[in-house]
Order: sequence, then structure tokens, then C-alpha cells
Amino acid sequence: MTMLVGEGFFDAARKAPDKIAVVDGETSFTYRTLAEKARRFSVIADGMKARRVALLCDNSADFLAMWFGAVRAGAVAFVMEPKWPATTVAAMVSAHEPHVLVTSRTEPEIIAAARACGAEIIMTGELNGKLSSADPEIPMTSRATPEMPFLVVFTSGTTGTPKAVIRSHQSWIASFAVSAKHLGTDSDSRVLAPGPLSHGLSLYAAVEALCCGATVGIQRKFDVPACISALNSGAFTTLVVAPTLLDLITSGAGSAAGSVELSAARRIITAGAKLSPEVAARTHRIFPRAELIEYYGATELSFVAIANHREDCPPSSVGRACATAEIAIRDNRGHSMDRNAVGTVWVASPMLSAGYVGPHDGGGFHRDGRWATVGDQGFLDGDGYLHLAGRKGDMLITGGLNVYPSEIENVIAALPGVRACAVAGLDDPRWGSIVGVVVVPDGTVRFDPPAARISCAKYLADYKIPRRWVVTDSLPLMPSGKINRAAVAEILHSQSPS
Repeated sequence: MTMLVGEGFFDAARKAPDKIAVVDGETSFTYRTLAEKARRFSVIADGMKARRVALLCDNSADFLAMWFGAVRAGAVAFVMEPKWPATTVAAMVSAHEPHVLVTSRTEPEIIAAARACGAEIIMTGELNGKLSSADPEIPMTSRATPEMPFLVVFTSGTTGTPKAVIRSHQSWIASFAVSAKHLGTDSDSRVLAPGPLSHGLSLYAAVEALCCGATVGIQRKFDVPACISALNSGAFTTLVVAPTLLDLITSGAGSAAGSVELSAARRIITAGAKLSPEVAARTHRIFPRAELIEYYGATELSFVAIANHREDCPPSSVGRACATAEIAIRDNRGHSMDRNAVGTVWVASPMLSAGYVGPHDGGGFHRDGRWATVGDQGFLDGDGYLHLAGRKGDMLITGGLNVYPSEIENVIAALPGVRACAVAGLDDPRWGSIVGVVVVPDGTVRFDPPAARISCAKYLADYKIPRRWVVTDSLPLMPSGKINRAAVAEILHSQSPS
């Protein structure tokens, strides 16, 4: 058994160098080609004594090669969201001070932040030229150990500022063992992971597949017809997507002429939000021979619960505790709660992250000995199935992504003509929830929602920009003076949008 993440990938490249490792759109890359690129990049990183390598890149086979190369060099790969506004990227670069930044972004804020911390900037357009000059046979001067960190991925904080979650080799190796048991990925698998590699679900699926010696398919940009074609042809037998993307794929297949039945697929894996009964039923119809597996976890926790829809799992449940994990429900004082009583979900397992590195808001992940929580609320029923009831605080989840109202409110409140505003989520069958905002103008200028949307795009990622805007005279408040978010949601539901 391998002890370090990445060893399985390089072993697979030695054993089957001509096997297809990655299908990147219309282009395929063998294990030989991908591993050589990874080794060349590791030589570059090792030669720079780079302990922190930031990857700010769109989906590509090169991204995966650089990721494995950074890990081979004993560095920590900081996987940054390529859709972040430049101000957010600059803040994260300043906070974490990478030794190397690989990106195609050229905004002055990003370049200035990288130069200020002494980072070597490698533009993706120049990557192949740099790789060609590196000798892939040069041995590494550093060597990681299982307890050392190798990966930082980002999740939103309560202020909207991304929090950096740090993972050790041993935590992901433990996760590999669990997913092998429950998800069944092996060297014969052909895994389509069309979502963004900057998010944990797709990144983990791709890395796990490559460490098993499997073939993984990625997309530069999510493309429903391309997904349907790839699954219909039998090129891929496993699909790993968030429920939002699964909804789009199954809707697209269901609306195709004659309703496409994707019978070549054998396994559908989804996570990031609770799968709705409607999408689950459609998935069974579109993929009649596939087992449908959803799992509950978190960036900070890894796998927590697994629900295989072939089993008699309650529709509202996210499954039972996965192998090596324990689940407990506690009240606010930390006491264990009875079955069917809602409380905070706590988890114990060897897969837990080491927490946050760098600045964070103090919310989210908390440890108590071998137990940890991210503040999710839920209950265990009499048969041990976990049912989620939401998350502490006001955080929204849209399309499997975390959104905090305070970040959006701070941006909108700073716009001309705004006296006050409040953000709330609206239930949505496809996205889980969508962002809405109620705005109180100050009367100095005419408030124009379309113009406000454009202004928001300078500071917020697309999924954080409100889709529904209502202009009103005042905000509903609770007796304490705090905003009554339930009433805000009612306003968004009941009044005509602006």
C-alpha cells in the first residue's frame, strides 16, 4: 500500500505507460506523457526549493501534471479558484506567500501580490517551454512523509473570504481506502469528472482515478451535450458530479430526441448537496444500469456518510457512516443527543483535515479530541441513517458551493444609492438554493438592479451574484434589531423582482 499521495500515479505510469490517463476534451494523454510532464514540473519546483506551489488554472491535463509534480517535489499544492475576482486572488497570494504561482491571469493586483512575496510567476502559456528544459530523471532533494501536508483547498468563510483547508498525505490515503470500498474505483474504471478541478469533488475524483491507474475525463468548460455523448458512447462508465450538474445532464438527456438512455454507465457518484428525489428518479431512468451513490462530507472532513440508492435508504437521508468514520449528534453543550433529535453533527475518522492555515474567521471547522465538526445540523434515525437539517449560521449552498450573505451584503451596501440590504436564499429545484437580495435605496440616485449586477461582478464570483432583486422601503427586523432573514426570504418569494 502506498503511503504518499501520488505514488500510485507514478507506479501506474511505470506499469502501463501507454494507457490513456486523461481525456481532456478531444485530446488524450497517456500515463507516460502525463507522468513525464509531472516529473519535469517537480524538477522545476524542487530546484526552486518551492514548498508552496499555487495553481490558479482552468481545467486541463497540464493542471493535473503540475499538481502531481508539486506533490512529488514535497511541496504543498495550493489549488486556487480561477474564477475568483483579482482582489481575492491577490489577498490569498499575500496571505499564503507561495514560492511559485502558475496562472494565466495577468491582472495588476495579482502580479503585484506575487512579486511582493517573492513568488516565481509561471504563465501557463510559457509552461511547455519551461518544462522542455527540465530533466525528468533528476531525483528530488526533498521527501515527504505521511503526516506532512501536501494540499490546500479553499472553502468560503463567514465573511466570504476563502479559508485554506490543509490536508496531509495520510488523510487522503485513508480516504482512498474508504472510497475504494464504497465507490469501487479501480484500474479498469473510466471516470468522467467534468466539474472544476479547483473544487474538492472533481479534484479528488481525478486524483483517485489516476492513483488507481484508471482513465479520467475532464472538461475545460462544463458541457452537457459532451457529457451525454461521452456517457452514451461508453467511453466513460463512472460519472462524478455535484447534484446541480447531474440535474443538468439528466435534464439534457431527458429532453433529447427520444429521451437518451445512457445504459453504458455503471456508477453515478454525487456529493456537495442533498440529491433531490426528482433528480434521483430521473437519474435512475436515464442511467438504468448504473448504481447511484451519494455521499455526505466536507472539505474539512472528507467522507462522512454514504448512501447507495440500491439499498433501502430513506429518501431524506444522506446515508450511514462510511467505513472508518463515526458520527455523533451533540447539543450546544457538547452532550450526546438521542436518536431523531436535531443537533450538531460531529465526526471522528482518520480522514479529517488538519484544519485551516492562514487567516480565517474562526467559524466552520472545530476539533474536540478525535472528533470534529463544521457546524452542520442533523439527526440520526433509529437505523443509524444521517439526516441533515442545515448549517449553523446563515450560510447558503447554491450548486454545492458555499455562499455567505454578509460578503454579498457588504458589496451591495457599498454601491451608490443603497441605504441597506439583506440577502437570503430561495429554494430552487436545480441549484438547491439561489441568492436573492432585498435592497432599500437611499434616494440619492436611482437604484438600477441590472447595473448593480454588473458592479457586483467586479468583486463577487458569478454564483454569489444575486439572481433575484427586490427594492423596498425597509427591511424586516427582529425585536433584537437584527435582520429577520426568514421575513426577507418571504419578501423575495412574494414580491415581483426588480
